[in-house]
Amino acid sequence: VNALKYLLSEEALMLMPEFNVRVSVLQKLNYVDHNRVVQLKGKVARELTTCEELIATELIFENVLTPLSPDEAIALLSALVFQEKSDSPPHLGNTLQAAADKLHAIGIGLANIQIECGLSIDPFEYCKQHINTNLVEVVYE
Repeated sequence: VNALKYLLSEEALMLMPEFNVRVSVLQKLNYVDHNRVVQLKGKVARELTTCEELIATELIFENVLTPLSPDEAIALLSALVFQEKSDSPPHLGNTLQAAADKLHAIGIGLANIQIECGLSIDPFEYCKQHINTNLVEVVYE
């Protein structure tokens, strides 16, 4: 009976510790509250399906897109969906470069929060995996 109770408990679930860590990340970022109720940021992230939801949501809530023209905003957003590799870095104007720098800072910040909560990730690999600005210049032109 005890063995059966254990098999049905959360302790028997291999991914439960990682799940709890990820929930703590969401709580720290105010995506869910302490009762695990989804908040506004969580609702926005839930609707994003084509890119890294945390980065895109923070990009929106930190108002990075607000000072950009529609063309610049679309170009910056391309960094979240473009997956091809390129050896030549894009040549961005001052406004787009500043926005791209903020995007990378958001990625590094999110990675660091995940590390603080107990996930084992490399901040630079996290950004490299989810942010690719090589198409930004082409989309803007």
